[in-house]
Amino acid sequence: SVTRFVIMRFATSIILFGFRISTVLCVFSPLTIKQLEEGMLTLSEDGQPVAECIVKDADNLQRKEFCPITPGFGPRSVGCMSLWKGPVLLKQGCYSGQDLSLEDQCRKEACIASDDTKLVSFCCCFGPLCNERYAEA
Repeated sequence: SVTRFVIMRFATSIILFGFRISTVLCVFSPLTIKQLEEGMLTLSEDGQPVAECIVKDADNLQRKEFCPITPGFGPRSVGCMSLWKGPVLLKQGCYSGQDLSLEDQCRKEACIASDDTKLVSFCCCFGPLCNERYAEA
C-alpha cells in the first residue's frame, strides 16, 4: 500500500551569501500528524516536530530535552525511551524511527516494557516526559 504524506507547511529557506538557493519543504508522516493533534509532540521555534523527553547523559544526570525526528528512510516520527537492568537505569532519551516500528513498540503516555523475560528491559512511549517513569508489563 502507498503511505500518504501530508504537507503541513514550508520550513525556512536556505540562504547562501544573501541569496535564497532553495526552500525546504516540511513533510510530516501520518503518525507525526496524529501525535501533534493529540499533544504528544509539539513544534519547535523553527516549526519542526519535537518530543519532550527525559534524557540521561553520560554523567548519569537526568534533564529534559526536546528531541527532533532524525533523518532516515520512510515515514518517521519520534518518542521517548528508557532502558534498565533490574533496579539500575541504564539510559533514557529520544527514540526516533519509522512510523511502523514506533506504532508497534511504543505506548501512549506510559513507558512499559513488553512481557518478555530478559536481563535488560526497554520501553518507548509518546507524550511529554512519558519516559520519566518506566515499568515492566
